[in-house]
Amino acid sequence: MERELAQARIRHGRSGHKTSVNAAAEAIIRTLQRTPRGEKINISQNIPTPVDVAMDQDDLNEVLGNLLKNAVRHARSSVIVSVASGSGRARVSIEDDGEGVSEEQSTAMMQRGQRMDVKGTGAGLGLAIVQDILETSNASISLSEGATGGLRVTLEIPLSEQLATT
Repeated sequence: MERELAQARIRHGRSGHKTSVNAAAEAIIRTLQRTPRGEKINISQNIPTPVDVAMDQDDLNEVLGNLLKNAVRHARSSVIVSVASGSGRARVSIEDDGEGVSEEQSTAMMQRGQRMDVKGTGAGLGLAIVQDILETSNASISLSEGATGGLRVTLEIPLSEQLATT
């Protein structure tokens, strides 16, 4: 019910959410750094100023948690989280230095039930859930090759109303 109400507010241009990307990313990174795999990966963030988005806190945590967990799983040695804002939107980028994926694979990865990682234990629902949450929040996701050849996931999320109008 809460998600339906949130969707209605977003459709009518009135999201009451104001969630800090900085705080969410920092908390998730701290948690991942305490995992066996996360201890081996350098996770850094480039978030120069506080950025608040028009997204529910739990939804943002779900999105960032899923994407960062995937990045740590596939990275060779590093993951970089960066955030920039402009034109009423935050651009969140999560990049790993892993093997990367082809354009065909990136399209398939977004389909519910599709897994590219045959070694993992997931059900192939993570990215589809992320995409559903982002659509609900009038946000988007794109996959591309990162600077180190790994995968770069870029999110475009509306800034909170207070920041978007200043």
